[in-house]
Amino acid sequence: MRHNLYLLDIDNVLIYPGGYRESFSRTINYFMRAMGWKDSNSHESAAQVFEAHGITNEWDMCAICLSGLFVAVAGNIPDLSFSESVLDALDIVKTSGVPRQEVNFSQLAREVATDIKPSETHLPALAASRVFDRIIRSTCDPKSP
Repeated sequence: MRHNLYLLDIDNVLIYPGGYRESFSRTINYFMRAMGWKDSNSHESAAQVFEAHGITNEWDMCAICLSGLFVAVAGNIPDLSFSESVLDALDIVKTSGVPRQEVNFSQLAREVATDIKPSETHLPALAASRVFDRIIRSTCDPKSP
């Protein structure tokens, strides 16, 4: 008996092994364009750093990087009010004409990883508040431990 098997490869990672890194890169650039900024390649090596520290889900990587961008904006423009909606917050950054903020995503990955215990790498919500605190410390004060 013969069966057909269909695979739904939404992010192109089954067919193209580097697809998840490409989706990570495209997602970060999507957010940067939504903020009114040009694409960046500063995040491209960050995926390897995240992986080396046990953060292997590209969507977790994207959330950490996007948080780093928002925290950098808030740290440099403290009077800017954000919406609870990510899309609205992106638009607020864009319409406010906020200049592009540089975030060292590789360094952010290293620092965030220190707050994630090995048992939490597959359950990132367990470490979410510690990770967010680390993002704030690392993005607003790069000299802090």
